[in-house]
Amino acid sequence: MDGAAATAFITGGASGLGRAVTELLLQKGLVACNSIRVCVADISQDGLRSLSENLNKDETVLLPVVVDVADWDSLRQGFEKAVSHFQRIDYIFPIAGVGETRTFPNNPASTGFQPPDLRAFEVNMNGFLYTISLALQQFRRQAVNELGFRGKIIVLGSVSGLYSMPCVPMCAAARHAQVGFVRSFGTYLADEEKIFINVICPNKIRTGLNTAEAFDKIEAAGVPLIEMKTVLDEVERLLGSNTLSGAIIEIAPKIGSVVREPPAFINKESERSAEMTLELARPLHQVVR
Repeated sequence: MDGAAATAFITGGASGLGRAVTELLLQKGLVACNSIRVCVADISQDGLRSLSENLNKDETVLLPVVVDVADWDSLRQGFEKAVSHFQRIDYIFPIAGVGETRTFPNNPASTGFQPPDLRAFEVNMNGFLYTISLALQQFRRQAVNELGFRGKIIVLGSVSGLYSMPCVPMCAAARHAQVGFVRSFGTYLADEEKIFINVICPNKIRTGLNTAEAFDKIEAAGVPLIEMKTVLDEVERLLGSNTLSGAIIEIAPKIGSVVREPPAFINKESERSAEMTLELARPLHQVVR
């Protein structure tokens, strides 16, 4: 990784993929003498305590904050602590996520109507958008750094945002939304504001989002799991002076990383319609004094 001292804000960084990204950033920062400082926002106090004890040994390089990403005020307060502590945030990683729940009640013998359990969508979608909103507001207050950016957002998504994933509709809906957001906004943000955003969509990784038995069953069926290192290599590639933005990066079994192109327009009229959308919607993202 190139450049001077950098700071990062990571949601869901106390376990699984988020923890691996946290450790990568600190390791690379120390190796390169860049003193990366990381704020990890997570709902697990025990996870944050363990992470802090392991990483804040010789010097304090990690700031832990307890947040619920599905709660705007909770996430905002945690982010404000990071900004107050670091002054500038260079990288933001919306990683916090949960697996599918029994969203819709299925008991034909019941009477009345029960609300759906939207926790998976609230964490995976609302938490993502809340983090993006904080990132954009902070980045827009910052000057362009020596590497040519105000800030970078690296989203850790899933292939459930690319394919039909039977029986996980809430997670798939949220992940598809992440892909659509990055694809629709990434080029504009890079060109107009020097803010870069990409989403990495790995296939199944052995994390806490599923049971060990489930992952064993997947491997037994002949489907290789994605190695954590493969994802971390892609994260590292996006750091520093890399100017990629708006990219959907799939990590597939046996193939590895592939930048997925958007679907082709069905005809020239559809393509022109999209071009006109840019012209018409641009004012929604201009500076308001």
